[in-house]
Amino acid sequence: MAIVDLQAWSSSVDADEEAVFNRQPLWSAGNDALFYASDGPFGDGAWAPEREYEWLRCDGGWGLSTIYVAMWVNSTSAVTGDRTILLLGEGTVASPTYHVDIQWTGHGFVLRRGKAGTVLARIEGPFLRFDTWHHVACKVVVHDSTGVVIIEVDGEEVVNETGLDTRNGGTSGIIDEIEMASNYQYEIRYAEPIVWSSAGDSPTDFFGLHRVHMIKPDGDTSTGFTTLGAGTNAAEVDEQACDDDTSYNYSATATNKDKLTTESVPTAVNSVYAVQAKCQAKDDAGTDNIKVGLDSGTESLSANQALANGAYNLFEGPLETVDPNTSSQWTETNVNATDVVYEHG
Repeated sequence: MAIVDLQAWSSSVDADEEAVFNRQPLWSAGNDALFYASDGPFGDGAWAPEREYEWLRCDGGWGLSTIYVAMWVNSTSAVTGDRTILLLGEGTVASPTYHVDIQWTGHGFVLRRGKAGTVLARIEGPFLRFDTWHHVACKVVVHDSTGVVIIEVDGEEVVNETGLDTRNGGTSGIIDEIEMASNYQYEIRYAEPIVWSSAGDSPTDFFGLHRVHMIKPDGDTSTGFTTLGAGTNAAEVDEQACDDDTSYNYSATATNKDKLTTESVPTAVNSVYAVQAKCQAKDDAGTDNIKVGLDSGTESLSANQALANGAYNLFEGPLETVDPNTSSQWTETNVNATDVVYEHG
């Protein structure tokens, strides 16, 4: 079976506090919900009011009760009244059940159980300036009596509400849909969203202001896959999005593997929180698997992840909060020397 059009890249999360955005179009839903980071497709323009929404839909992958969401937010005009910036819920995209509706007001936040539902709390301050990027981070614990909502703005805690009914009916009490939505007459921009659950290798608390950088492959270390197209293996997988099968790497042999060098991280990076390899892939029959990860001297790959028949999906390697080769915090030099790896499982 052939694995076709596999695009690979890695992402790093750093602690730079400058709100300068790399707006490359990375956004996709995935089934592994321990951590998801995007460098932000929304910063170049505002969503049309009342018409356009974006969501991260994981089809039950976020079957956990504690979810963190962090993002940069900007309104093009001064906010008056209550304007939704973030909805967390479950169910289908067409008919979701919203658990928590977080609204941005001219003088703080309003928390609602369900979209436009019962007010859980109204918090005065801080005033969020329009035409200014603010870093907003939220922790939501979904429960029918001991729910929690904590919000940080620009690294400072401004909301800490406990003992809330944040479940809004139902029995599962999970969050598997994160929706960011503008409102009538207000154009709200979003950039660099990160979503994670407090489990596995993911952070168990807020980790402050961040930026997310996409680091694309730029050379070959080893090539077990075959290219379709004129470029090298690395050249055929460095797209920002799938290219409709005009170029790809493929392999019909289990255990075949590519290791690709990557671009250097921007020189403005102060420190790196984590590095994660990502790729998009599909199978012509839907019976094969893929492994994804890093090689920094010590190889660290995901378990086998099943490929879909004829449909591209996003696959992620382990979230590496330390360098697998040194078991120490990432350095810029070590990030730059790390290969991204994908293997026909």
